[in-house]
Amino acid sequence: MVISFVFRIQIVLATNKILQLDSAVLDRMNEMVNVPLPTQTERKFLLFEYLERNVLDRARSSKVTNVEIDSEFNNPQTFDEILEEMASDERTGGMSGREIEKMCSSIFVSTIISSLVLQLGIFL
Repeated sequence: MVISFVFRIQIVLATNKILQLDSAVLDRMNEMVNVPLPTQTERKFLLFEYLERNVLDRARSSKVTNVEIDSEFNNPQTFDEILEEMASDERTGGMSGREIEKMCSSIFVSTIISSLVLQLGIFL
């Protein structure tokens, strides 16, 4: 009795910086699919989603007591204007979705740190 196993492995790579990949890696890629950076409309949608999840929802959480949400973020029209400005080419043009998500996470963390610095009287 002969048992044989056939393993089919598929590796998917994703990068916004294709020119930084080693030529040996590029030579082994059978297919490439270009996924462009997000447009201004897509960046606005991403900012809304990430700010809601990574900043506003966390700040509204009962676990976070030292962060206060500015009233501008509770006004839908003003929040939309803020998102429009943040999604502009001058602010986030050229950023990938991942970079936008990291930026939104950093906003929350920096707010927590700033709040602690003020509460504890720590000077950095």
